Formats: sequence, C-alpha cells, structure tokens
Amino acid sequence: MTYFYPLALTIDPVEKQAFIKDQLPALQHKYAGTGHGLVNVGTVTEAFPKTIVQTNQLVELLGLRTRAVTLFAGDADSTSYAIHADGVYYNRKPTLLEARLSYYELAESPGTIQWWDSQDLPITIKEYPATEYSQARVNVMANCVEDLAAGRIQWHDLPGPVFETKSNVPSAILRTNQPHTVIQGPGFRITISCQLVFADGNPEGVWEHIKNNIHLLGV
Repeated sequence: MTYFYPLALTIDPVEKQAFIKDQLPALQHKYAGTGHGLVNVGTVTEAFPKTIVQTNQLVELLGLRTRAVTLFAGDADSTSYAIHADGVYYNRKPTLLEARLSYYELAESPGTIQWWDSQDLPITIKEYPATEYSQARVNVMANCVEDLAAGRIQWHDLPGPVFETKSNVPSAILRTNQPHTVIQGPGFRITISCQLVFADGNPEGVWEHIKNNIHLLGV
C-alpha cells in the first residue's frame, strides 16, 4: 500500500530565497541542537503565495485544494518519539487530516518517514494548547507515545512499520491519517507542508480519493 507519492514540484525560487534569508536563521537558532525530532512550528501560508498557487494548480487536477501551509522543523540526527497522525478542525470539530503535499528541498539532509497501521498502533485525538515550541492544534498521538518517551517501552517493543521511505525528493504527496514519525538524517530539517482537502474544505475521504486519481498527475 502506497503512503508516499514523490513529485518534482519545487518551492517558488524567490519565496525560497526570502525564507532562507529572513526566517531560516531564527529557526535554526531556536531548534538546532535542541534534540527536537519533529516540531510543528506554525502556519506560514503568507510566506509562500506563489508556491501555494502552483500547488493548487497541481492538486486541482485531483479535485483538491490546499487548506493551510504548515512549517515543520527537526534537529539533525534525531528520532521523533511523537508517533502521530495529523489533525485539523472541520465544522469546528477535531478530525483527521488525511493528506499533505510537502516540500523537502529546504532540509539539509533527508529523513526517513515511517508509517504504522492504526489497528496495530492505536491513536487518540486530543486538542493541545500553544507552547514555546508549537502552536495550539489538534493533535493525534499514538497511545504508546508517553511510554516510549518515558522509557517504559522501547522501539523494539512496537510492531514494525508497514511502510517507510526517505524524503530525498523535492516534494511528495503523503498520507497523514495513519501514525507516522520521522528519523532525521545528519542535517537540520525544514518541511513546508500543504494540507490537502476537498474544494469545500472537507478533509475526510481525501486519501482514498488521491489513490484512485493519482494517475491524473502522471505519478
């Protein structure tokens, strides 16, 4: 079963250079060396208007659109204990976000993304307030995360992932409604990630729709 569709789409070059100049140094100062494996930094929709236009032009072929653009950061050589699925609000209720189109070209090195089936690794939807490191959000964590972070269980105690791949491509459409995590390589990680929803904003059923129509992108 496919969880990851590689693409050749790249960030708009002017927006990319502006981000590297104006925002990346502060992010590196805040997160590099902290050991944080995967941090939801916040929404950066305003910084990438041209990139969003080109993303929408592509995903409109699938009958989808972008909902918001999220920035993720991760320290070098880190493994995120936060095995999670993605959550958003829809009709004021927390629900699963099923897919993203993510840009990986700003990362200093690729990481490995691993997925589990939620039947093997159950998940719980919760709402989390803002912290020093991330915005307020709907969070969907695997139930094992606290025990894993506290050392009460080890990675080898978990069932094996059902799929894994390296994020060594410019961009990709990826599944986000099943538990997943990132093992980052030897370089600071930045991911610019576009949430994908139907035209009316509904995130539900998006991944099955993508699987059935991905051929329209020539993938």
